[in-house]
Amino acid sequence: MSIEKEMAVAMAQRGVSKVNIARVIGKSRQAITAWVKDIDVDLNLIKTMALQAVAVEGSTND
Repeated sequence: MSIEKEMAVAMAQRGVSKVNIARVIGKSRQAITAWVKDIDVDLNLIKTMALQAVAVEGSTND
């Protein structure tokens, strides 16, 4: 991931608006929105996989 994307995601996680992120980084608001959505999807997938792994682990320890 590029430094710009990492900065955008970090700022979004801290509650900075996409308009202000776009101003700081010098990209369009649409680009920032796409980056943040991509990261949110990745994080949700990781959380789901982790929860499934815990559920499977717990069910086999009988």
